[in-house]
Amino acid sequence: MITRRWRGTEATPIGTFEFHRVSENLFGGYEPYGTAGRFLLATLEKAVFDLLYLSTQRGKRFARLPETELRPRFRRNEIRRWAKKLSSPAYRTAVLNRATALELWRG
Repeated sequence: MITRRWRGTEATPIGTFEFHRVSENLFGGYEPYGTAGRFLLATLEKAVFDLLYLSTQRGKRFARLPETELRPRFRRNEIRRWAKKLSSPAYRTAVLNRATALELWRG
């Protein structure tokens, strides 16, 4: 889970959640989920960006996305838009390179 504050890991009856802190300019890209809209869920593009961003900091983690199919309406330019918000050119390049390695620009 993406958060503004570091919270580590939390075990619950439905699973264990890892919390990852991101800077304020990377916090966003969420929409109300479900008919009641009681909580926010990342858009597909923001979730993929977060995964790419975390993978640049966590070694081989998320190096592959087996059995992942992105819907035809996947907005690839949103990945680039989020990457532009990274203050570090090295992280920006790493995110875009990881997207290329995962063939996210195809489709």
